[in-house]
Amino acid sequence: MAIPTLEGLPTELRIVILRNITDLSTLRSLIHGSMIYQETFHSAREAILENIIYHQYGHMGLAQAIAAVQSKGMHASEASHKPGIATILNRCRHFRSGCSSRTLRATVSITAEECVKLLDLHEEFVFFLQDFCLTAPCPPWMDAVKWRSEMLPVRLSDVEAARILRALCRLETFCNIFGVMDREVELKPEGKQQASWIGHTYDWAEVWDIFFGTMPPWEVEEIFCVRAYLRRKYAGIFAEIANDVSRHIPGPHGEHICKPNWNFGLARELTWAN
Repeated sequence: MAIPTLEGLPTELRIVILRNITDLSTLRSLIHGSMIYQETFHSAREAILENIIYHQYGHMGLAQAIAAVQSKGMHASEASHKPGIATILNRCRHFRSGCSSRTLRATVSITAEECVKLLDLHEEFVFFLQDFCLTAPCPPWMDAVKWRSEMLPVRLSDVEAARILRALCRLETFCNIFGVMDREVELKPEGKQQASWIGHTYDWAEVWDIFFGTMPPWEVEEIFCVRAYLRRKYAGIFAEIANDVSRHIPGPHGEHICKPNWNFGLARELTWAN
């Protein structure tokens, strides 16, 4: 029985086909449907995944997404992590105004594992955007009925979507490195919980300089707008969990358990490409 034409192509041509696929679902379908293409994929896995990454992140700025992935496990409380943190944040500052895919590809090294995490991160961000478009809160100046009937779902332009995704990446990066974003800028006395890195490896003025201070004011506002939206959206869920936990575990232990951790950890492992 003759081998189907697509599977009978030389390996080099099969790699070209895989490298020209621009969406993850098509790639998954092909490599799950053909053992030959699955073997071909593993022979050039990193290059194939990189091409999809550069296509999918588009206008958003891949450097911000790479920072969100590579900052995982980098903690401001660890003095030994400061050089790595500085490298990640300096790269974001360097590419803040945007650059071509060719320039970024030549400058930033991405491992196969990081490619998988970047693709997974993009899928989660797209899910967030779709949910936002369907459930965006009504502005205070508009009638709620008109908002629900005429304005939803919200139609975002490419630029608007890119700004939200960039803010999500930056929020993820900040939470990975510095933890909860609930701290006051000024140190508070007794009774106020403080991040473990304050006064040890960083102070708030330095954090502002190396993170927020490298951005124009409107991009800082984007981060806090996304954070405020997330908090409002999930506040009720956390409150319900807190009440349930408090009923079963009274006292400070229950309060500690039910306190939300705003390090979202959006990048999880994908098993299909391992």
